[in-house]
Amino acid sequence: MATPATDFTIPFLRSRRTNKWHKFAADVLPAWVADMDFGVAPPVAEALDRLARNQEYGYAARDGALAAAFARRMQTRFGWTVDPADAHPIGDLVQASFSSVMAFSEPGDAVLLQLPSYPPFMAAINDTGRRLIANPMRDTGTRWVLNLEAYDAAPDPRARVLIFCHPQNPTGRAFSRAELEAVASFATRHDLIVVSDEIHADIVYPATHTSRSPRCRPRPPRAPSPSPPRPRASTFPRCAVR
Repeated sequence: MATPATDFTIPFLRSRRTNKWHKFAADVLPAWVADMDFGVAPPVAEALDRLARNQEYGYAARDGALAAAFARRMQTRFGWTVDPADAHPIGDLVQASFSSVMAFSEPGDAVLLQLPSYPPFMAAINDTGRRLIANPMRDTGTRWVLNLEAYDAAPDPRARVLIFCHPQNPTGRAFSRAELEAVASFATRHDLIVVSDEIHADIVYPATHTSRSPRCRPRPPRAPSPSPPRPRASTFPRCAVR
């Protein structure tokens, strides 16, 4: 019988050489959103064992296998057709965040982010010369909720990107379908590129949950502005994926 994916004892977890289990004193039980203690699927463990056994530590052959596997997964599980050519594997969430901000905005542009937030998202904005537009969430006493209306009241003309952390870190919120549809409508209304880290999608969503916005189509070019040209015109589709 296979070992359950969460069948770990606290002493076993504390024996791991990870920041999560060594950052705090022994009387603190860390409950990080972005570092969860799940077992690894046997095929993954077997592949890692083979790589170590064969000492395959060189540059990986980028033959498109990962992008193709991603496209199959999205089609099979969520009914979402993805062109593998549009999937770009990257080894680190923070790298992807920096890369996305730089691809879809220019220095001096504004990037919207819900707060509180995972600190590297703020670094991706500030360290690349963009301006952070803080969109604080509201604490209702029972949960944290989005407050998009606050931005609606005073939009920034150079806002280009919405970084959307989901499930939200550090509040742990997994937003409802209605909330996600409101985000899609908000992004469309303000002509924003949504950069979302759906890192827990297969855990959070049932197989029938993902959908695409009816506005998922090539973006028409915007009127010229004093800001430098950005790679935003019809090259990038505006899609809301939930």
